[in-house]
Amino acid sequence: MINATGHGLIVRLKASQSFPAGITLTAFADDKDPFKLSDITVNEFAMGMNGDAVAFGKAGGIPLSMALIENTEDDKKMQMILEANRIAKNKNSVQDVIEITAIFPDGTKTTYKDGVLLTGTSGVSVTQNGRRETHNYTFMFGDKS
Repeated sequence: MINATGHGLIVRLKASQSFPAGITLTAFADDKDPFKLSDITVNEFAMGMNGDAVAFGKAGGIPLSMALIENTEDDKKMQMILEANRIAKNKNSVQDVIEITAIFPDGTKTTYKDGVLLTGTSGVSVTQNGRRETHNYTFMFGDKS
């Protein structure tokens, strides 16, 4: 039998400046996709003016998002990384290079390398049902192993 559970996922995240030794994340949300890889484009297809088919490879990053329960220790650390990388007037950005290793319950590991934090929820929002909103963080990676 195949067991496809994600329960027990552990993520090790290294941020080159903010947390060079790395942090462990386990406080994944239940109201958004907790750990999601998005589709990537590896080829493009076009038709020439006279109907000739042309295909060509396309380099691109690997998009990944994580949703963490708001105000947990994991989320507080990610908020620190978000703030450290945010650019504003009279504020320096640390420009962290991110590495994430996902460790699944069956022992499978995947490491995403040469990444950056693209977006994150800064501050506290409240949903229509009165719950503090889950914080979502998105990344883009250059490679994986």
